[in-house]
Amino acid sequence: VTLKGYVNSTECEAYRPQGRGGKGVIGIRTKGGDGLRTMVYATTHHDLLVFTDRARVFKLPTARLPIAGRDSVGKNLRHFLEMEPDEVVRAVVPVEDYGRGYLLLATRQGIVNKNALSDYANAHTKGILAHSAPPEDRLVEALPSDGGGDVILATARGQIIRFSEGEVRITRRPSKGVIGIRVNAGDFVVGMVTVPPGEEKRLLLVTAHGYGKRVDLSDIPSQRRGGKGVIGIKLEGASPVVAVLLVAEDDEVVLSTTSGKVIRFPVGQVSTFSRYARGVRLIRLNKGDQVASAVVI
Repeated sequence: VTLKGYVNSTECEAYRPQGRGGKGVIGIRTKGGDGLRTMVYATTHHDLLVFTDRARVFKLPTARLPIAGRDSVGKNLRHFLEMEPDEVVRAVVPVEDYGRGYLLLATRQGIVNKNALSDYANAHTKGILAHSAPPEDRLVEALPSDGGGDVILATARGQIIRFSEGEVRITRRPSKGVIGIRVNAGDFVVGMVTVPPGEEKRLLLVTAHGYGKRVDLSDIPSQRRGGKGVIGIKLEGASPVVAVLLVAEDDEVVLSTTSGKVIRFPVGQVSTFSRYARGVRLIRLNKGDQVASAVVI
């Protein structure tokens, strides 16, 4: 999905693995001033719950999306969904079974909501309201959850907070939510991950200038929700954090940039550092280009 709302469905095999630090290949043919917003992995048996910055959610069956090459422009989501002209897609969640599990929502100002996934079974192409945050706040992430484990939020300035998901009460959609992290002036939440009990994966942080690193979960202290968190990554210049992922050693990561470039590489090529390190270069960017998103496949 692009910044301007274009969507393209492509076979996963179209993105051949590369070493980290390469320049990547075209993932979708973008028009002038457009770039990639997010990428997800789904099958034709999934619905896509499309969440926008206005906290509205739309249902789009994956089977409705035609398969196209990675150099295709794709179709605008407004061809399928009744979105407002200035409404921006923030998250896409593939769903196969609405009968179990939850959805966690996070906003720029650090508010977290937890709803039963069944609350979204009646979503449709006209959209329904996911939460009732203040008008000045915006949705940044939506994730499925089984209800246990921990939640990690990351901010643009490199702060992270980890707390038990049990501290987020289950509410009916839509609701105001609770404070997950208190952000400093000028900072905002950019992403969220869920950590199942006993998880042995690592946290991957990615910056706009193409740097990133893995961090051991044991290096991230658990605390009560509502705090300011701890440093997660030493930022390089003015480059903010743009993505946070939970990754296993045998996973592969796809990075996409605002110019439409995509690079795929094994997670094992990304070194593990302490929370205070900058990390390594993940992708070489042309002048004016920035990392827009990162996904695990």
